[in-house]
Amino acid sequence: MGFLRWMGLSALLVLTLTGAARSDEYFQQFVHYTINAHLDASEKMLTGTETIVYTNNSPDTIPEFYLHLYPNAYRNRHTAFMKHYRQRFNLNLFDLPGKHRGYLDITDVRVDGKPASVEVDDTIARFALPAPLKPGETVTIELAFESKIRQRIGRAGYEGDHYDMAQWYPKVVVYDENGFHPNKFEAGEFYGEFGTYDVILEIPDNFVVAATGSVVSGDPGWDYNPVGRPGKRKASGHRQIHFHAENVHDFAWSADPTFVVEDTTVAGIDIRSIYRHDSRKTWADSTLAHGIRAIEWLTERVGPYPYPQVTIVEALFKGGMEYPMLVMDGRADESLVVHEIGHIYFYGILANDENAEAWLDEGFTTFQTRWFNEQKYGPDGNPARRNWYERITPQPDLWEEYRGKVFALQRRGYGERVAQPAENFDHSYYTHVYYKAALILNAIRYAAGEEVFQKILHEYYAQWQLKHVNEERFRSVVESVVEVDLKDQFDQWLHTPKICDYELSEVRTRETSDGVQTSVVIKRLGELFLPIEVHFELEDGTVSKHRIDGKLRTIRQSFLLPSKPKRTAINPDNEIMDVDLTNNFSPRRTNFQIDWPNNHYYPEDGYTIRHRPGAWYNDVDGLKAGYHLSGSFHNLRRRIKFGLYYGALSERLDFSASYEKPIKFLGRKGEMGLFGYKMEGRQDFHFQIHLKQRRTLIKPPVQEFIIGYGYHELTDARYLTSPEIYDTNMADVGVYFAYRADPQVDLFATDLRTDLRFGRGWTGGDYHYERLSFDFRLYTREALFPLQLRMRTFIGVLGGTSTPTQQKFNLAGGGPLAQERRFWLRSPGAIWPELHYHEPGDGNLRGYYQGTFGVNKLVAFNAELGSKIPFWILTPVIKPLLGVVKWYGFYDAGKILDDANPIGSSARVQSLADGGILDASLQNAGIGFVSHRVWPFWDLRIRFDMPLWVSHPEVNGEVDETKFRYLFSISTSF
Repeated sequence: MGFLRWMGLSALLVLTLTGAARSDEYFQQFVHYTINAHLDASEKMLTGTETIVYTNNSPDTIPEFYLHLYPNAYRNRHTAFMKHYRQRFNLNLFDLPGKHRGYLDITDVRVDGKPASVEVDDTIARFALPAPLKPGETVTIELAFESKIRQRIGRAGYEGDHYDMAQWYPKVVVYDENGFHPNKFEAGEFYGEFGTYDVILEIPDNFVVAATGSVVSGDPGWDYNPVGRPGKRKASGHRQIHFHAENVHDFAWSADPTFVVEDTTVAGIDIRSIYRHDSRKTWADSTLAHGIRAIEWLTERVGPYPYPQVTIVEALFKGGMEYPMLVMDGRADESLVVHEIGHIYFYGILANDENAEAWLDEGFTTFQTRWFNEQKYGPDGNPARRNWYERITPQPDLWEEYRGKVFALQRRGYGERVAQPAENFDHSYYTHVYYKAALILNAIRYAAGEEVFQKILHEYYAQWQLKHVNEERFRSVVESVVEVDLKDQFDQWLHTPKICDYELSEVRTRETSDGVQTSVVIKRLGELFLPIEVHFELEDGTVSKHRIDGKLRTIRQSFLLPSKPKRTAINPDNEIMDVDLTNNFSPRRTNFQIDWPNNHYYPEDGYTIRHRPGAWYNDVDGLKAGYHLSGSFHNLRRRIKFGLYYGALSERLDFSASYEKPIKFLGRKGEMGLFGYKMEGRQDFHFQIHLKQRRTLIKPPVQEFIIGYGYHELTDARYLTSPEIYDTNMADVGVYFAYRADPQVDLFATDLRTDLRFGRGWTGGDYHYERLSFDFRLYTREALFPLQLRMRTFIGVLGGTSTPTQQKFNLAGGGPLAQERRFWLRSPGAIWPELHYHEPGDGNLRGYYQGTFGVNKLVAFNAELGSKIPFWILTPVIKPLLGVVKWYGFYDAGKILDDANPIGSSARVQSLADGGILDASLQNAGIGFVSHRVWPFWDLRIRFDMPLWVSHPEVNGEVDETKFRYLFSISTSF
């Protein structure tokens, strides 16, 4: 009853539930499948017959019948599933590739021996019954089917001689208190009718098979491939295996000639690990042990496993998928095994409609997987899940990691209802039904306490195992255990995107004869209200905890403490999912940590200050060393950066600083920023407003709008790497605008960028100009083409009465303003000139690197065509060092549209103009290589380009069109 008082709600238990939620009104249809299926491995076809004996246990008379034909989702581009998938593109041009197309056709349908006329719409087959099926009556449906097996995509298919067969047969549509659910397969997962399966598989006789159910007859081949020895059997025909399963609502199987089987029996349950022979190094012994622990854990926490066996089989995809008595896992990982076997409970035994209420299976099993890791390894989980770099750098604990993913969406205005059909999610199905639902269950566990929560799970399982469950049925169990009406709480958690946000706004203490009277004022800033817990950390290190109701907008409460508290906090462990924990402490918390490269963890409980040293070299300053500080709330609010640097040779002190914050009136999608620096002879200041617009996260494009005002000036010419690239002691001041978008095509990834900048004297500058640039990029999708094509078009126009040299468009790459963002390009001597470092940008005519200069009007085109390099037996040596390596051939072309020499002070450029070069088409071609290696501390790309041919070598001061040239970079060319 402590939980009841804490909730601050009525003690009256609401037991009256509507519809089928009352146990006396619950019904469940029964179906018995008898399936004979023949696998033709050469044609990738599955043919067979199916008999369905269906008993109507409902109080309704049923005039018609429905079947799911799930493989039809992959028939072509016009299915509901493909249309939903293709929302992520603004333009769709191609059909589903032929190798990934599949279908399931049914013929010769007979109902109680009478032919039936079948209507097929997408993944749903419908036919009228010869006579309405009355309550208690049974009907027998017989049919033949033919299925084209697709190459592996989604949850099923083949890859070589490996088959993962899921949702492969005509499956009965569930009839419950809401009638039939003849929903076309569009997104999410499934809903099945409980029954008995007798499945006879006829497969090539060298295959080993894993399946739902137990073997009745035939040889599944489990002894074909002893551990440590590859199988050498060749197919000479087919054999039959009969599997039998009861009290299940689906049947899946996998087959592969190289499968190795490890098994054991625990508490009367046969546990099998089945994997391909090539995977024995990671799967042998380990996965079987994971399966044993998973069954023991779930038996203890939820209830006894009701089936005779469970099989963990290796699948050819990265994640996992669950089926009754069978889970398909793409890797040998303990958490994955616990998660997928957990699904046999939360989906298989407690069977919800996975499409309409995905949180009931995904949320529960995600929660129990984290709970398992917490109980076994502590709050940080299994250390093996983190690499060496993550172990020495700050990282979130198990539950904070999930909160961070959920809060990142909520803070940007992309929070959604958890309880809604899968196809209705606009932003992130995964984040909400996996992570947020798991956090909700963890909040219930926290609120009820470990012992009471354990009772809830046991009671839920005892009442509803091997039945269909829904939110109302789960909630009724929780309410019956805790004796509280929780409808309002469930509605807030599951049916609204409301956030929880409390603020500890005031703490006052007053010494009395009985102790220290401590008063707190807590404000509820969010719409969602939950019980809260006040923690007082006392002088002796003990913590005094008090639970109070959190419903009021302003909560005033007094507590008598034995001593004055050093710190006061509300829910410091954030079990209630407070979206802003930083205002839950008095005094406020500040976290100091090293600014580790590629570390993105910001503690949720306070302001984070990061710090790191920095050092580099140039010829003017000599050794330049300094320190950099940054601070923010969650790397989102009050982002402040400051760096101070000293040149040992020049004795100059430089600095950089910035301040950024979200702009609330732009819907949390806009930011305001102030930026400035005095660095290596340059002075810069600018102010900008940045708006990122995306209506939904599942549909492109992302659009960005930038408006700003800036000042830039070079005051010391000693820092120039070339006298042709910059004007000295001239202030460039004005406003600028930018637009970015990524309109997506199914064949191509795209990127569009346009910038407009004005320089004006009336703003305090020394120039009067307009600068407009347009950059469009297109990349073919690697998964669709053996060779990847990358193309870029650039147009730059600079006009006005006076134009800064540094704003001109560079022929060979990024101009001086782009280069000065790189400390190794900003000043002479920072890197060796012989490195030929190439900063991409502007015209990007790589062959003209040695003679590049700025122009006022430029049109350019860049293209690359290449693919990954297969290193075959050398892959284990090269991949750890260089990662993925690609080759490509490239071609760049550009046209200068200036009427005269764009750099009047340059005699070299004037000679080129006199020679007609500025009127010519400049072209180059060559080959290049790029590697991409994701180190824990650096996402590193290394590019090496060789422009072997240039059309006008005189720009570079050369005479040969064809010769060896090279460029180096740590960024891609475009």
